[in-house]
Amino acid sequence: MKTILIGTLLALCFFPFISSAQNESGVRPIDIDFVKAWNTYYDSTTATCEWSRTVLTSIPPVGFGRPSAINYFYSGIDSLLRVLPPHVLKQVIESYLPTDTARSILALLYNAVDYDPMLFHQYALETELHRKVSVATGTGDTVIVGRYLSSLWDAKWSFFKRYRKELKDSVDGLAKSSLIASSIVARVTIRSIDSIPDDSAMPKPGMRYVVIADILDTLQGFIGWSTYVDQNKLLNGTKIGSGDRTQTTSPPQIVFTYHTLSYQPEALLQESSIATLYPNAHQMTTDTNGLLKLRIDKDYIVFLTFQSPKIDSTRDYFQPAIFPQACRGVLYIDENENVKDVNNLFSTTGTITWSAFVEKFDALRSSIKSGWTW
Repeated sequence: MKTILIGTLLALCFFPFISSAQNESGVRPIDIDFVKAWNTYYDSTTATCEWSRTVLTSIPPVGFGRPSAINYFYSGIDSLLRVLPPHVLKQVIESYLPTDTARSILALLYNAVDYDPMLFHQYALETELHRKVSVATGTGDTVIVGRYLSSLWDAKWSFFKRYRKELKDSVDGLAKSSLIASSIVARVTIRSIDSIPDDSAMPKPGMRYVVIADILDTLQGFIGWSTYVDQNKLLNGTKIGSGDRTQTTSPPQIVFTYHTLSYQPEALLQESSIATLYPNAHQMTTDTNGLLKLRIDKDYIVFLTFQSPKIDSTRDYFQPAIFPQACRGVLYIDENENVKDVNNLFSTTGTITWSAFVEKFDALRSSIKSGWTW
C-alpha cells in the first residue's frame, strides 16, 4: 500500500487539477471570538516581531508567474492532504524505502520552501485552519466542516524526522537535514538584541530575545520575506549578496527571535535531542550556562523557521525564530571569515572558510533539490 500511496503523491505532483479558490476577495471569513479563544488571533498591542503577508486568495496557492514545479507540488499535496489522515500519512512516510520516488517527493517539498518560505507556511496554516472536524448544529446533530484530513506541517515534519533518523550518522546527513528543517538560512551581522519575558514554554518560562541584524547574504529561502532586495533577483532564485541590494547606503535588515531554553537537552524533537545530535557549541554562541546567546556586532549564519502563526481577516502573521534542530540554529563566523563548524556538519576540521562553506552549502542544496543518492 505504501508504494501505491507514494507513487500517487508523485503522480499528483505532476498532474495539477483545477485549483479550489478561497478568500478570493482578500478577506478571510473568521469567527474572531473563536480564533481568540485558541490564541491565534493577531493582537497588535501584544505582538512581537511578526512578519505578515496578505491572506492567500487561492487554496492551494497555484497561480500564474510561479514555476510550474511549484504549482504542481501544491496541487498534488493538496489532494493528498484531503484524503490521508495524519496517522496514515505518518505510516506511509516512516515506512518508505530510499527510492527515487521518495527522494523526488522530498525534493519537491524542499524546493517549495526554498522558493518562497512564507507562501509555504501560509498554505500550511490554511491546511491547519481547515481540517475536517465535527461541529454540533445545536439540534442534536453534527456536521463535518473543513476540507483537510492532514496539514502540510504534518507532512513536512514526518518527512523530516524520518529522513533524519535514516541518515543522521551518514556523511552530510545532519547537514542536509538542517537545510530541510529550515525555512531561511542567512548570514547576518547582529546589530541589537532586546529581551522579553516568555511564558510560552511553561512550566519552565524563560526569556525570548528579539534580534535586529544586517543581512549579508541569503543561502536559502528567497521570496516573500524582505522588501529590501531586488525582487527580480528573488524571482529568479538568486542568492542575495552584497551587490544585489537596492539600498546602497546601508544593508537590508532582518528581525528574528530566539529562546533561552533552546539549547537545553529537554528541547526534544521526538527521538533525538539537540545535545545528542550536536554535542559541541562554540563559545560565541552560548552563555556560561550553555544556553543560546548571540553577540552584538558579530557575524553568524542563522537557521530560521516560522513560529507562532497568527491571523486576522486580511493577513497572516509569523514569528521568525532560530531553530536549534537545524545545526544548533546558528554558526559563528570569526573576523578572519572562518565558519566555526564545531560539530563538523560542513567540514572535517571544525573550521571552514566562508567561501568554502557557501560552495558546500550550495552543493548540498542542489543535491536535495535534484534528488540525491542516499
